[in-house]
Amino acid sequence: GGKGYGDFKKRLLEAYLTTFGPARRRYAELVSDPAELERILQDGANRAREEAARLMDKVRRAVGIP
Repeated sequence: GGKGYGDFKKRLLEAYLTTFGPARRRYAELVSDPAELERILQDGANRAREEAARLMDKVRRAVGIP
């Protein structure tokens, strides 16, 4: 009661900014430094590759593939 569309729109914007503000700021940081973004992506790819190799080694041993 006593609240209109504009009031709720403002509250929704505040909630959105509170929830997603930190992620949006981090995204802006990453986009502004392509070299750092590439470094982070390469690091993640390397770690994923290592983990996948360990898992595949276990799978091969479990099924008897040398």
